[in-house]
Amino acid sequence: MTIAVMILAAGQGTRMLSKKQKILHEVGGKSMVAHAFAAAQAVASLPPLLIVGPGEDGVRSLFGERAEYVVQPEQLGTGHAAMMGKGVLNGRSSQVIVTYGDMPLLRSETMVCLAQKQVETGAAVVMLSVMGEPTSSFGRVVRGDGGRGSVLEIVEVAEAKQRPNTADILAIRELNAGVYCFDAQFLVGQHW
Repeated sequence: MTIAVMILAAGQGTRMLSKKQKILHEVGGKSMVAHAFAAAQAVASLPPLLIVGPGEDGVRSLFGERAEYVVQPEQLGTGHAAMMGKGVLNGRSSQVIVTYGDMPLLRSETMVCLAQKQVETGAAVVMLSVMGEPTSSFGRVVRGDGGRGSVLEIVEVAEAKQRPNTADILAIRELNAGVYCFDAQFLVGQHW
């Protein structure tokens, strides 16, 4: 099992009202992205791949040659960021974990468990979810078979508010944590 880790680090974090990129803010004495990078290094068989925005030198200055970089010229979402990085990893790993640079509490042990679950199940993708409150801003994990089956979709709060069954969707307590483990061949074969 060869694991690659892709860290999405292109977002500016404009909701923080800071001139500094959100992932560069410190938590526990080091930047959020440094925590994410350390967890990725502990798991990955390759140098972590950071998806950065154009002209983003702050992240590069932190990790230098210890990481690989891909520039996402436009921030068009998580799927687009993963698409930008998949070519760099083509043929180099059997699994790709995709996570965010603003998740300083994500542990390497959690990533290992996610990768093991992907292998055990043979699923093309396995996702990390958490149980939360109906007031959460995280996307809701909608499952089949009365909430016990496979994931049918992830519905973001803004999208849920546009649906006729808004209250039912927002009442779902299973939330998308935004961490995925892909079978590498499946990820590389996707055309968005």
